Amino acid sequence: MTLPEVMDAVEQDDFSAEMNLAAGTAAFRQALATHPLFRRLVELTKENPGEIVARIENISHRGIDIRYENPFDVALSAYLMALSESASPEAVSTAANAVLGTPQCWWASGIAHELALQPVGHRNSR
Repeated sequence: MTLPEVMDAVEQDDFSAEMNLAAGTAAFRQALATHPLFRRLVELTKENPGEIVARIENISHRGIDIRYENPFDVALSAYLMALSESASPEAVSTAANAVLGTPQCWWASGIAHELALQPVGHRNSR
C-alpha cells in the first residue's frame, strides 16, 4: 500500500471502531502498535514524515460537531505514534502542537500531551 492508501484506511470508520474497542489507554496503544496497517504507516512515515505532519495540520483545523468525538481521533493518534517512532523531534513537536488544539479528541490529545512534554532526546528512543 502507498502512503495515501494507508492514510485513507487509517481514517476510515471501521479502523476507528476497531481501535476504539480498547479498554483503556494501554490497550488502545497496544492495539494500534500491533495492527498491520499501523506498522505499514510507520514504515512509510520514515520516508514521508512531512506528508504526515501536513495531514495532521489539515485534519486538526477541520470543523466538527462538538457533540461527538472527533472522527479523526484514532487517525490523529496513529499519525502521532508513527511520527514518534520515526520522525525528527521537530516534526513530532509540530504535529503534537497541532493536535493539542484539536477539539473532541480523547486518544490523540493524550498522546499529544505526552509527546509535547517529553524531553526531545527521548522521543525516538522507543
